[in-house]
Amino acid sequence: MAPTPPVTRSSCPTPLRWLVQKRLQTRLPKLLALAASMPATIVIVTVFASLIVWSFGRVGRYIASDAARFQLLYGQIAEWLEGHGIVVAGGLGGT
Repeated sequence: MAPTPPVTRSSCPTPLRWLVQKRLQTRLPKLLALAASMPATIVIVTVFASLIVWSFGRVGRYIASDAARFQLLYGQIAEWLEGHGIVVAGGLGGT
């Protein structure tokens, strides 16, 4: 298996948790280090999941709000292509 770059490894929550837990174990008992690192991992994963959901929501709202403009643009492009001999099969919301 090829070695993975440090950025790839550090972007995964489990290796991050292991790293934090190992560092905490030098100062705290093993179970206490685990108890401290797990909630932090859960918070980080929750934040990233929230960011992903938020970004998909933004993209969805953008597409929905500009649907009429996209339909007009599609019609213009289809018309231009048909003027150059390229037939576009099917249309958006039409016949």
